[in-house]
Amino acid sequence: MKSFDLGKRGFGPWRAFTIKAERELLRQLPTSPGVYSMRFTRADSRLRGESDIAYIGKGTNQNGLQGRIRQYFHPGWQQSTNLAMKARLLEGVALELAYVVTHDAGEAADLESELLLAFEAEHGERPPFNKQAALAHLWGKSTES
Repeated sequence: MKSFDLGKRGFGPWRAFTIKAERELLRQLPTSPGVYSMRFTRADSRLRGESDIAYIGKGTNQNGLQGRIRQYFHPGWQQSTNLAMKARLLEGVALELAYVVTHDAGEAADLESELLLAFEAEHGERPPFNKQAALAHLWGKSTES
């Protein structure tokens, strides 16, 4: 699975996901629930094949996608996934973000799960940043508020 495949599912357009682009990115994001993906600017090897997808997540809180993405730029001190992403952004890791709006939080959760299962089936592993979020959860750290 690559970002091209997500485009067939309605994801897009891809936007810069950087500290410098924060204000414009957040302004463009809806407060509706949905699923988002982050991609690297180039594909990288996976256990099987290659992919440019770095992360697949959902935004289902009160402020939907906009609220969820805002958390990456302004993480709480116990939000390990958000803190790790903020560190990547500060290091200048080149990422882009795209999303698809869903009707409700349940649909977003189902789509996120479906995409993660499809990625894992194709590549034999989760997207790189999803793997790190799963490990943080196993260690008992909060990954999202």
